[in-house]
Amino acid sequence: MVWAERPWSPYPGCEVEAQEVRLSDPFGPIRRGQVHLQVSEHPVIEPDMALGPLMLTQRRVLMVPAGHPLGRRASVSLEDLAEATLLPVAGAVPRYWLDHHYPRQTPLGRPVPHGRASSYWKELLRAPRHHLDPL
Repeated sequence: MVWAERPWSPYPGCEVEAQEVRLSDPFGPIRRGQVHLQVSEHPVIEPDMALGPLMLTQRRVLMVPAGHPLGRRASVSLEDLAEATLLPVAGAVPRYWLDHHYPRQTPLGRPVPHGRASSYWKELLRAPRHHLDPL
């Protein structure tokens, strides 16, 4: 997707192209020089990366199939994750990032079950209805 140049842009002639970065290789494109700028979710603790200013914040959400018991609740805590199976991301993903987004245990130490890991969003979205994915 190429975004149209805006007339108020301080850089006339500059073109911005949005590109999705695979979940399974979150820092690969920038390390290989395939992108010049990347917007990523925290945490990012990479010695070869320079982090810029915070661009946006959003609350954590839980993605579940329609009709899932956790989806009917007004709120869900990290403790509630012990009641379902998470589908983590596979690939060249740092352990600290996985632990943040797909915890292996709740804050009180209860185990959080993990299902089959996936490399692409499409795989996660086609997963069996009893699995879920924290965002």
